[in-house]
Amino acid sequence: MDACYLIHDKAPGWKPGSAPPWFWAQAAIHQLVIHRVGHRQGANEEGIEGDVSDGQTTAVDLTPETWAILITQHEKLHLLDEALSAAGSDRNRWVFLEYILQQASNDPSPAITVGAMFELTPANVRQIVRRQRLRLQHLAQTNSRFAFLLELPVADAA
Repeated sequence: MDACYLIHDKAPGWKPGSAPPWFWAQAAIHQLVIHRVGHRQGANEEGIEGDVSDGQTTAVDLTPETWAILITQHEKLHLLDEALSAAGSDRNRWVFLEYILQQASNDPSPAITVGAMFELTPANVRQIVRRQRLRLQHLAQTNSRFAFLLELPVADAA
């Protein structure tokens, strides 16, 4: 029922003829479920395995807390975070990260999904992502610490 209310609240931003509201609200619904229920784990307390045999969580919830853990565990993610912080505002950093996450999840319309999450138009999201990529590319070309970014799709401004 909460998902229905969420779709209802976001529906005024929906444009007829585009993706159905439940499609572009998918990420917001996912966040709602994770917030209410939590991540599903692969093994229970008795050690009986579920659908995921390695015990890893089945979904990625990119919250500031999760991101903070990831950047402490992976040097290149830490450098990416540093570069993104230098490239723009905190909001733009999160828009960019969510956009990349949606692309990696094979979302056919990541700008629509991320726009709904941040209450931005898809065109706004695409412009933020484009500018962030250009800034990352410039930073990678001018600072050797960030040169590895040129090998990643995140800095591909084409």
